[in-house]
Parts: sequence; structure tokens; C-alpha cells
Amino acid sequence: SIAYLSKDSVLFSVAQMQNPLVSPQKHHFNVRLRQDMRLKIFAILQRKMEIRGIWTDAATSRTKLRSFSCFLETKLMNLAKSEEEYSDFGDLEVRIDHLLNRLLDQRRAMKNVSDGINALPDSLITQILLWLPTKDSAKTSVLSSRWRNLWLDVPGLELEFRDFPPSSSKSAAINNLIDRFMESRLQKLKIKYVDCNASLFRISKLISTVVNRGVEHLAVESCSRFRDTNSFMPLDIYKSKTLVSLKLAYVGLSNPGFVVSLPCLKSMHLESIMYRNGDPFIIENLISGCAVLEDLTVCWGGSDDNLLVLRVRSQSLRRFCLRSSPLRTTSGKEYAVEIDAPGLKYMNFRNDLTDRVVVKNLKSLFMIDIDARFHLNTMKERVISEFLGG
Repeated sequence: SIAYLSKDSVLFSVAQMQNPLVSPQKHHFNVRLRQDMRLKIFAILQRKMEIRGIWTDAATSRTKLRSFSCFLETKLMNLAKSEEEYSDFGDLEVRIDHLLNRLLDQRRAMKNVSDGINALPDSLITQILLWLPTKDSAKTSVLSSRWRNLWLDVPGLELEFRDFPPSSSKSAAINNLIDRFMESRLQKLKIKYVDCNASLFRISKLISTVVNRGVEHLAVESCSRFRDTNSFMPLDIYKSKTLVSLKLAYVGLSNPGFVVSLPCLKSMHLESIMYRNGDPFIIENLISGCAVLEDLTVCWGGSDDNLLVLRVRSQSLRRFCLRSSPLRTTSGKEYAVEIDAPGLKYMNFRNDLTDRVVVKNLKSLFMIDIDARFHLNTMKERVISEFLGG
């Protein structure tokens, strides 16, 4: 923005953030009166600039000044309690100065916040940017020369491969970006992708690499909502020593053939997973291999979800949420749930597919939220009754 008034340069910065043409209006005063007010405000601002000797006849400067006059007029109208108070031209300049001072105070407060952030060390700023999507943290590069490359040091990466298909001209740039992030240890990786052979190999390799390098938070989601033989997750995710949270959606899991060991995993979210050959031991071994697992969410019963028996056995589990998949189907399938979690305190049961529920050792259960759809027969009622009885 261009500073026209020595103490009021803030006005043009504020006007850029708040379009006067779309500012919210509390009143709807006479249109002709408002036009006269804008002309008077324009004249007052013009005189102030002439007194300071910084007036320019450039057409762009007049356009900005006229736009800012509209902005001030709307502000004054919203502050007025009546049309008579609004149209009092006698103290108009005093009211303008008062409003300018208020806006200047806002600018100073904003500057203090900005100075406070800039005073932080780079390591702390990158941790703050870690909570933003990568495309948003990249936008901070325009703030100043110091911020130009800070986003590249953020220990997290969030990508949506559907935005950049393999044949895209941007594919090479995305690969270079990924390679740049892979040079350092990532704390967080979040990927969304469309199933296609051209990208699945790259994604699988990327997941294996970050897991082996010590990623702490991993989220993988397929956007195509179907699985093929290439969409199964790499076996490295079963033996991570650093994973703290894991979220998988619309992907496939295979039996690793070895003992699952995820010693740091505390939170796991599994949504519409395809288990190879419908093997119920895959998820059972996955859960039992998480010695400190506290929070488990399972969205179950999707069209490609071939798991019929869900066994949840955990000594450390504190919260369990079971939900019906958004792509649920009941075509000829019968589902059963078995729960053995003596430390479970909270359970959220939002599932209308399960035909049988078996519970054991729920001695620590403090609260349960059940949301089930009952049909004309009483089978579901018996399921819930038996569940509560257990």
C-alpha cells in the first residue's frame, strides 16, 4: 500500500483488507446524502495531503483516495446512531480524525503481533507452520526474504496427487518438492491420491521411506474409493518404532507374515479398509501389536470392506469408536464384533450393520454412546441388549 498521510497510512492497508463496496452496513441512509458525504470526506482527505505536501495528481492515487473515502463513509454511517448524527457536517473532520486514530491503533496492534512472530526463532516458526497444509504454509514465502524458504524447512508434508496427475507438466516440480522434503526427517505426512499404477509405486516408496526415517504422524487416503492389487500399504508400516498416529482410508492391508510392532502408536483410524483375502487376523494382529494404543476408530462395512469379524483385543485401549462406513452395504453379509479391552473407558457405537456383539472385560467402561438403526425385526434389539448385558 502507498502511504499518503503520515499518521494515517494505515488506512489504505485496512481498506485493502476490507472492500468498501461490500462492507457490512447497519443502516441504509439516503443515497444522495451518502454521495454528498463521500465528496466531503474526499475533500478533507485531499486537503490533509496537500497540507503535508505529498499530494500527487496521478490517476491511480485519486482512485485509491476515492475508494478510501467510500470506506470511511461506510464506517461513519455504521457508527452513527441516526441519520441526523450521520449528516452533521460540522464535526465531520473531527469524526474522521477520531476514526483514523482508531484504525491507526489497529495497525499498531497488528504490527506488534507481526513483530512478535518475526522475533521467534526459525525452528519455532516451522513448528507452527507444521499445523498448516503445505500449500498454505508455502504462501508465507511472500511475506519477506526471511520467510521465502522457511516453509521448505517445515517437518511435514501434505499432498493431493489428484491435483497433479503423472502426465501433468507440474509432475516434475512436485517430484522435486517431495525430494527436497525427503532430505530431512518428516514428523508428519498426509497423502491423498487416486488409484493409478503410475503414481501408486511412487506413493508406496514415499510411505516406506518416511516410515523408515522416523515419521510420527501418517495419514493415507485413496480418493477413488476402490482398491486394486497395487493399493495395499507397504509392510514397513507394521514395524515403525516412531509412529504415534496412523490414519488409513480406502486402502488395502495385507498380513505382514511377521509380528507387528508399533511401540509408540497411540491413535489409529481405519476407514473402509480392504483386508487381503478377508483375513480377520490382519486387524487383530495390528491392534495387538500396539502396546500403548489409546484411541481406535474403525469405519466398517464398505462395499469393498471384506472383513466380517472385527476383533478388538487391547490392554491399553481407552477410547473405541465403531461406525458404519459411508459406503456401507448389507448384501448377503453378516458382521460380528468381539471386544476384549479391560481398560476401555469411552465407547462410541454408531453402527447399524453388526449382527452379533460379544464383549469381555469392560470393567472400566465409564460412558457409552449408542446410535443404531432398528429394523422391523427384533434382532438388533437383542444385539444391543446382549451387548449391554455383557
